[in-house]
Parts: sequence; C-alpha cells; structure tokens
Amino acid sequence: MPPVLIVWLPFAVLLILGGVRMLEACALHLPSSFDWNFCQAPPNRGPLNEAIAHEHALRQQISQVQLKIVDRPDCPPPPPVRQVPGEELAIRPGEGTGGLEGCWQTTNPMIRLIPSDVKVTITYCFDPGGKAGRLIFKQRNRKRSCEIPLQAETSGVVLNIHVDKARCPIWGNMSATEITCQLRENQPAKCDIVDMDDGKPEPRSEQILNERFRRVSP
Repeated sequence: MPPVLIVWLPFAVLLILGGVRMLEACALHLPSSFDWNFCQAPPNRGPLNEAIAHEHALRQQISQVQLKIVDRPDCPPPPPVRQVPGEELAIRPGEGTGGLEGCWQTTNPMIRLIPSDVKVTITYCFDPGGKAGRLIFKQRNRKRSCEIPLQAETSGVVLNIHVDKARCPIWGNMSATEITCQLRENQPAKCDIVDMDDGKPEPRSEQILNERFRRVSP
C-alpha cells in the first residue's frame, strides 16, 4: 500500500464514522442498500393554527348571536281589530279579510223566510282573520236562532262571501248564498246578495244589490 494512502486512511475512517454518528443523532440509520436519509424539518403548523383560531372565534360569535336571540322578547301580538258599532264595512283593495273580524248586518237585516213566513234578523259574524265565520238567523222577541257556516276571501278589488246550503232545525232548509262586494279605497263596500237555487242564482228581481254592511255588537 502506498505511504500516502496509509497516512490518509485513518482520516477517511474518522470522517465516515463522524457521518454515521450525525445520522444517528437525527434518529436515522444507514440502510444496507445505502439509500441515504436526511433529517426532516418540522412541519409548518402556522396556517393550520391560524385556521383553528379563526374557527374558534367564529364559534364564539355564533354563540353570542344565539344568546341574543334567546334573550330577545317575543314579538307582540298584532293589535286587535278596532270594532266600532255602526261603522260601515270598508276594506281597502288588497288588504285581505282581517277587517271582517266581528259581526255585521245589512242596512235592512230583517227578512222574511219562505215558505215559513217567519221574520228573522240576519247577522254575519267572522272569526279573527275573517276567513271563516257563521251566518246567524235570529227571530225577534224569541230566543230561537240558527247558525250556518260561511267563508270569505278577497281577490283584488272583490270580496266574496259564501254561505253554505244547510238545514236549520227550526225553519228547515236554507239556500246557499253568494255575496259579492266591490272594494273601494276609503269608501264603504257595495255588496250584491244572491241566494242560489240548485247552483243557479235567484231571479234578479229578488236579488239584493248595492247593499252595505254595518258593524254590530256580537
């Protein structure tokens, strides 16, 4: 072996041993296949930590909003319909049926029932919301009455009230009635009252046209 190699051989061995020690310090080992490994830098968790912190802040904000909603007082109920006896029925176009709540009579509420020839007073009473109610036939000076269901709906400038055909235990069969009212801005409604006979309207001479309704006490 040449003298030069003999001199440098110890240094080469020391260099190799030092490299192996450095790999072991990184918890790495030199595989038998000489596939070198290197120390890996720790992962950068900065963006992940920022995302976690942002999510936590959002959850706190949501919790605060939920607590405010729970603590908020309930919405007050709508004010009751102002019912003044004697006022005329005046619903603005597009207002709906809410203004019907309460009881109403025509300007001439007394009618004569046929064929019983009994005079009765007719009152139209509507539930809150005005979409349903009852038609009340009541004989004056006597505590006899009969109630028939009715329904109401509005469409544009028209108010339609439908009274079902029914049998009154006291006075017999009652014809269905269709009431059509023309709604006008800030003016009383004008209504046509037509009894129906087997789905056909009664003769025009017997129809009540351009009638008005006034509020009465229940």
